[in-house]
Amino acid sequence: GNCSRIWHVGFFFDGTYRNVEQDAQEKSFSNVARLYRACPGPQENTANESYDKFYISGLGKPFNEEWAEKIHII
Repeated sequence: GNCSRIWHVGFFFDGTYRNVEQDAQEKSFSNVARLYRACPGPQENTANESYDKFYISGLGKPFNEEWAEKIHII
């Protein structure tokens, strides 16, 4: 057997004053937010492939510290 696994990871850095969570309320997403939402996440993991995605909001918007810790661990 082969015990290898492919890891797909996406980093999405949004523009100034953009935040996917706040933009969802207005249904006005940036292109970066659309790509983030379309990218497979951990719920798509299989035995041979693993997916992770990280979204970093733009300057001037709240920063999610939990994601910063995950990125630091990587």
